[in-house]
Amino acid sequence: MTVKEVIVLAADLVGVSNEVNAFLLGKTDEGEAQTENLVRAFNLVEHELAMDYFPLFCREVLDVWSGKLHYRDLSRAAVRISSVARENGDKIPYKIFSEYMQVDPGKVVVEYAYAPVVKDINGESDYLIGVTDRLMAFGVAAEYCFMNGLYGEAEVWDKKYKAEIANAYRNRPSKSIKERRWI
Repeated sequence: MTVKEVIVLAADLVGVSNEVNAFLLGKTDEGEAQTENLVRAFNLVEHELAMDYFPLFCREVLDVWSGKLHYRDLSRAAVRISSVARENGDKIPYKIFSEYMQVDPGKVVVEYAYAPVVKDINGESDYLIGVTDRLMAFGVAAEYCFMNGLYGEAEVWDKKYKAEIANAYRNRPSKSIKERRWI
C-alpha cells in the first residue's frame, strides 16, 4: 500500500477529499496543509503500529570481526534484537549496549524489529501483509482530527482504528501449544 492511497482514503473519511485530491492533481495549493498533516499522521500511525501492535522484523547477515556489531551498521533502525545466530542456525550469546551489541567475531545472522522510516506522499508503507489500508486510514483520520482539534471526531475514528487492530489480531493465525502427555 502506498502513502498516497491511505491519504486519499483518510481524506475522504475526514471530509477534506476535494482539497487533497485537487492538491495531489496539481490543480491548486489549497489542500497542501491538509495533505501535509495527513502525511504526518500516516507516519505517526505507521510508527505506532510498528512499536505497539505489529512489529516489523528484518534479518541480516553481517561480518563482525571486532566483536562489536554497531547498530548503525544495520540497514534499518533496530528497536529490539530478536536473535543472533551463525549462518547454520546455531544461536550465539550476545550482550546489548547503547551503541553496539557484543557478539563473538565471525559471520552472524541478526533478526530484529525495526522502526519504519519517515515517508513522504510518494512513499510506500513497510506493511505488505497484516495491516490493511482501511486500518491505516482509520488511524490517520483519528490522528488528523486530533491534530486539528476535532476531538469528538478523533474519538470516533480512534474507536474504529482500535476495532480494526482487534480484527487484524483475530485474523492472525493462532499459535498452538503442543499436547502434553501425563503419566
